[in-house]
Amino acid sequence: TLARERLEEAFARTMRLRTASQPPIPLHEFPLHPGVGREIARRGVTLLRGFAHADALATIVVSFEEHADDGIGSIAGASLRRESPALEELRLPLDPSAERTGVLLREIVQSGRRPLVLARRAHLHPAQAAAIDRILEDAPDAIVVSMLEPFDVPLFARARHVLAAYGDDPAAIGGLADVLFGGSLPAGRLPVSVSP
Repeated sequence: TLARERLEEAFARTMRLRTASQPPIPLHEFPLHPGVGREIARRGVTLLRGFAHADALATIVVSFEEHADDGIGSIAGASLRRESPALEELRLPLDPSAERTGVLLREIVQSGRRPLVLARRAHLHPAQAAAIDRILEDAPDAIVVSMLEPFDVPLFARARHVLAAYGDDPAAIGGLADVLFGGSLPAGRLPVSVSP
């Protein structure tokens, strides 16, 4: 616990800093510096293990998404396909059924491509974590990317290649694509400890 006076002092200092600095850039307006978000995202991509390179012609994206079944479309998968149209994509709900996971595994095998798994809060979705584990069992050379907070990383102990991207908006996906397909080096560092 902190004394009220200490909190008021910290609040006053924060407010003075805000007043003295420039206002934030409105997110709904045209960006003053196009590409800056992508550059920030590219520099933030963190390689935790293995290699951060994929060949788009030999890669299949496996994306776990909130709206995978309702026709809204893939946020990250669509953006990655914009970055590299040669990519194939398989979308699953955040908590896929065992049957759906079985179909996914067969589709991966039939594609003959290396899986690029985009995990979204698998630590909160046990069926997603189980599906990723099954993918890694069959395709140990898959690349697994923790798309949002990096708390999924401890779940991927059997993965040879693990990255953290910290977002799934267009800028974050563009930065990830630059690392995976464009040859940019992942320079990010984990902002939190994610030990099991």
